[in-house]
Amino acid sequence: RIPFWNPHLFCGYPVIETVQSAILYPINGLFLPIAPVAAISWLTTLHLGLNYVISVIVLWRSFRFGFAPSAVVGALCNVGSVLPFRFLAGHLTIIFALPWVTAWIGAVYRLVTEARFSPLWWFGATLSVWFLWVSGAPQYAVYGTCAGLVIGIAAAREANLILRVLSCLVTGLCLASPQILIAAEYVPFSARSGNWSGLSSIHGAWATLLETLLPYPLGNGVGEIHVNQRGVWDTTGYVGTLAIAGVLTTGLWSFPRWWDDRRLRSAFVLLLLSCYV
Repeated sequence: RIPFWNPHLFCGYPVIETVQSAILYPINGLFLPIAPVAAISWLTTLHLGLNYVISVIVLWRSFRFGFAPSAVVGALCNVGSVLPFRFLAGHLTIIFALPWVTAWIGAVYRLVTEARFSPLWWFGATLSVWFLWVSGAPQYAVYGTCAGLVIGIAAAREANLILRVLSCLVTGLCLASPQILIAAEYVPFSARSGNWSGLSSIHGAWATLLETLLPYPLGNGVGEIHVNQRGVWDTTGYVGTLAIAGVLTTGLWSFPRWWDDRRLRSAFVLLLLSCYV
């Protein structure tokens, strides 16, 4: 039986909806016979290895850089600012999600830059979407998926190639749908629902709209108080990220002669998106 409710976390929490959960993450199933403490050790170690190997493969085989620099730069993904912080904070599901963000972006780039369809890269992209959306870190699933779509649109020279990316995305989301649908049932009972509670008044509607479209324009939550104080961190920027991604990619699609090197275009778009987030 899946424990949908955890009475031991805070004052009771819907387990499958929180970022601490990766109930239906397939790799977790490999360690079910192992004691929990040992399983967590093996899982984190495995994902360190996965993060490195996938980073190298993406740089080397997808973006076609040399193997030696790819092997060196790939290691930076494990010793940069994100993974060590997440280990210290105990955010295991984000550690689970990170390799699949990289895999998704790399597979998307290869799919739209090759004239000949590659079933292997299509399968890799689909698997990445599936694992990313059941990894238990929904914010990384949202941002990671968005980043892959940005890369696909920026790097593609023909619009029909983007259909390959969309087919991977739809298939991966279908595979992840059991966890997504179950999580959706718990959204009204979580902090995320509170951010929309002010829609009954004009002021509340504008505050909610602004804080969703822009990163904390009404207070940073630390030195200044938010006008809309509930659930801000869960929803701030999601819609805004999609909006700016659309603007950036539409602009690059309209002016494809800016750069002949699609790797440079992809890096530039990803950099702008990262600065916004």
